[in-house]
Amino acid sequence: MPWSGTGEVPEWLRRPPARPRLIVTHSTIAGAGGAAHLQPVLAAAAGLDAEVVLVRPPSNLTVPPAVRTTGWVPLAAVLPHATAVAHHGGAGTTLGALAAGIPQLAVPGSGDRRHNSAVVSGSGAGLAVPARGITRDVLHRLLHDRHLRANACELRDEIAAMPGPAEVSRTITALLSRGAA
Repeated sequence: MPWSGTGEVPEWLRRPPARPRLIVTHSTIAGAGGAAHLQPVLAAAAGLDAEVVLVRPPSNLTVPPAVRTTGWVPLAAVLPHATAVAHHGGAGTTLGALAAGIPQLAVPGSGDRRHNSAVVSGSGAGLAVPARGITRDVLHRLLHDRHLRANACELRDEIAAMPGPAEVSRTITALLSRGAA
């Protein structure tokens, strides 16, 4: 069950877009690599026939006029209306994109980001591309590749079929009760 906080979602992000929508986000944790992909994604997106939405743009980043920006938004509410997401490879965004059934570009980085990116790529639900390898062709594939979308939807359905926290809690409680008897 992905959770990405609460907050207001602008009306335009609650509707399906007229063109493919690429959400671009970065880490909420300061540190090496959490935003290193932003500039390459924005540069590669120039001229792409897509609505590019940058979430929480850093103050030191030059954002092209064609890119829409927004402050903090709960990704779990935004991703279902997106075509794809490009992100830093963090666990929350990775799971959120999988649960939404959208292809993702996860940039391999330090810690769990390398593993998460490999899982995304290995599952066929997205791409793992280092920041320096992000090109317009990569973004075009992310937005239009039917296989990526089909694999992402398959994983979404698999996740949706899993028991929720309440059911898991009841199962664990029942197992512990039997063990104590």
